[in-house]
Amino acid sequence: MKALLRPLVVGGLSIAIAATSLVGASSVALAANMVVSWTFGSAYTGDPVYMATGPVNEGGPVFLTAKITGGAGHGPYSLDVNWGDGTSELYSFANSEPCGTLASPAGCVTAQKRAQYLNAGSYTVVVVLDDPVATKFNNLSLSVLNSPPSFTSFGLSASDVEVGQPVTAIGRFTDGTTNDTHTVKLDWGDSSPLLTFVLSPGARDFTTGTHTYAVIGDYTVSAIVTDATLFWTPGTATLSVHAANQEPTMSLVFTAGPEGGDSTLAVTFADPDSADTHSVSVAWGDGQTTDSGTLAATETTFNPKHVYADIRDYSLVVTLTDSATTPHVVTEPRTVSPTNADPVVAPLTLTPSPVVDGQELTVSGTFTDPTGPGTVETFRLSVVWGDNTPPTEVSLGTVQSFPSVKHVYSAPGTFTITATVTDSNGGNGSATADLVVGPSNHSPSSLSLNVSGAGANIVVNASFNDPDGGDTHTALLNWGDGDSVRPTVSDGTTTFHAEHVYTESRTYTVTATVTDAAGASTDATAQVVVTVPAGSAADVLDEMAALVSTLDLDRNTERWLLKKIDDLKASLAYGNGQVCDANGTFEHILSFAQRTIGDANYARLTALSAKLDAAAGCSSNGATTNPKVQKAAAVTTKRVSPTTTEPSTTSAPTPKKDTTAKSAKADTKATEGRNAR
Repeated sequence: MKALLRPLVVGGLSIAIAATSLVGASSVALAANMVVSWTFGSAYTGDPVYMATGPVNEGGPVFLTAKITGGAGHGPYSLDVNWGDGTSELYSFANSEPCGTLASPAGCVTAQKRAQYLNAGSYTVVVVLDDPVATKFNNLSLSVLNSPPSFTSFGLSASDVEVGQPVTAIGRFTDGTTNDTHTVKLDWGDSSPLLTFVLSPGARDFTTGTHTYAVIGDYTVSAIVTDATLFWTPGTATLSVHAANQEPTMSLVFTAGPEGGDSTLAVTFADPDSADTHSVSVAWGDGQTTDSGTLAATETTFNPKHVYADIRDYSLVVTLTDSATTPHVVTEPRTVSPTNADPVVAPLTLTPSPVVDGQELTVSGTFTDPTGPGTVETFRLSVVWGDNTPPTEVSLGTVQSFPSVKHVYSAPGTFTITATVTDSNGGNGSATADLVVGPSNHSPSSLSLNVSGAGANIVVNASFNDPDGGDTHTALLNWGDGDSVRPTVSDGTTTFHAEHVYTESRTYTVTATVTDAAGASTDATAQVVVTVPAGSAADVLDEMAALVSTLDLDRNTERWLLKKIDDLKASLAYGNGQVCDANGTFEHILSFAQRTIGDANYARLTALSAKLDAAAGCSSNGATTNPKVQKAAAVTTKRVSPTTTEPSTTSAPTPKKDTTAKSAKADTKATEGRNAR
């Protein structure tokens, strides 16, 4: 018959099994000529190779093979197997031809014990074979042999330790009997007593307590695990024990750098264990760290750098670790603080340079302060001007430049400007600049016109101010009637004097301008109302004689002019026409004498000459037939207060000579002349 269950193949292990059966027979005849033979095996190999019969090992696979002969055509069959250890299995298969011989069991029915025997011993296996006609019942004896334990791993917690350092042994093994108890014996290899302990039933691994070695050397640690039937398995591990590692020593030198700059750390260490390597870790105290990595045994220094962002105390910690199996860790804390970096002020910018007193100066500049990232410092600027005025103080905030700062020097000189920037940590930096302040030119001011006079004769005495004592000045006086004069302003003085004779009665605006050598000027005006009453030619000639007598001329010039005036006055006895004919000649004489009597006196006498023409009634061609004119009343002049743009100071002119005496003298001379004619 053809088997329905496929035999199992377990690994490549083949163990001989002895066949056993009731009454010592390998087959028993049953009803209906059904003959069954039984064999036990622990495994099949090949497809299939029947294994020899015999005992099986605990924990190993077990097969029961039923070979049926006779009873053909009575299937299907059922096989009920009670394995004798409390487990059973039920199988069924169809009718089949009898299988082959024991040496070639193709077609035989095979039952496998799924739950292996866990303990060695003798077991009774009960099998019942049924078909539709008959039942075959058998009891079979089976021997289960003990399996020795076997290490799957054995080792130590460390293979290289130093003297006095603890070590443990760790083992794991297998054994087919689950409930066996096992005894472990361990030899540390250093002549210390054997370590013996019993494992709990079913335990298959162990870890010893710690053991220390007192002597340097190489050791072999061996262990034996023995089960209850004294089967055992060995395990070994090697260990190297060396001298105890010693702790290194360390020293630090911290050199504080400026905020935002490099601070340096010099780490020096020593280690009695010359073969040790080391690593250094620096925690700078601001959240940042620096690691050296692994330093070779020959390296005994580490010199890192770090940038601190601000000045304050930082808790620096240096950690030194050696390469011992149990590393030595040496730490050293240190409180450090970087130094403050002073601001560095760039050269100052002066605009304009040079300047003059009274002119506004602008100072600007920039500076740097190497604060670290994320740090906020504020700054303050102080500018000392060098002229004993209070310094200018400016709050700059966080900006590393300062705005335009302005100043005006009140006097010329050489000054040193110092700009100092102070940071919020108290550091400061300065920059200086030398400045030459030149003297400025100031415009003349306070020009005042003092106008006085009698008749048509007007006198102006003017004064002004100028803070520039060394300045020279020129003056221009416009009389308002078309005439002007440039009176002399003597060096070192701030006054001038001018006189003028008007020929027509009306209101005149006198305008004066004073200009210094640099072109700065000042103006002032005054109004004068002049009334020239109608008078005789004789009166005008007397007025001319009186004027000449006041001019302080040399005696010859004075007598010469008075003689000409006296001749004109004598000619009036023959009518005004004589004056008209001679007046042009007189004007020519005055022009000739101009360089002697001066421009101002020439202008005054010329004005009286025009007035004489008017009084005598001379026509444009000089001819006239007017009768002799009687002496007119004296001419009167009304003085009007001058109008100026600045405060005026009025001072009366100082006469150079006594004009009364001169007038009397002129009258005497004129009379003598007329008497002589």
